[in-house]
Amino acid sequence: MSSRRMTRRTFLGAAGVASAATALPIIPGFSGLLSQAAAADTQTNLSRMVDMRFGMFNHFSLGTFTNQEWAEPNQSPTLFAPPSVNCAQWADAAVAAKMSYGILTTKHHDGFALWPSAYGTQNVANSSYKQDIVRTYCDAFRAKGLKVGFYYSIWDRTFG
Repeated sequence: MSSRRMTRRTFLGAAGVASAATALPIIPGFSGLLSQAAAADTQTNLSRMVDMRFGMFNHFSLGTFTNQEWAEPNQSPTLFAPPSVNCAQWADAAVAAKMSYGILTTKHHDGFALWPSAYGTQNVANSSYKQDIVRTYCDAFRAKGLKVGFYYSIWDRTFG
């Protein structure tokens, strides 16, 4: 096996908790890879992900301001109150570190979304900071030639 190829065990860790099919759907979210990923086999997709080598994962949300790794659901969106958000600075840091991509947590388990939405109140439109951070992040990273990925939790603790 070449050093560029990964086994399922390498990708998932020794425990092999998830299947490769479970992990695969995050890969097409990278800019410019959607049509290629849809046409490629699992091993090719995993190899492309590995080839990107080094990137940034930004977890910035309501929990940043409540000092909770997993913020409690249904907290007041006004608690999300950054004085400013400089996504260009994040992109500059990624470029300086020779990263090739950035992944942004757009909505974590607490249900708070970093984009304004008419569906629910747990988002930046109802916070002290009204800007669409997802759009700003995409624009800043793409302007520096970085690929953009998203982490979006389908588990929303504001329901149930």
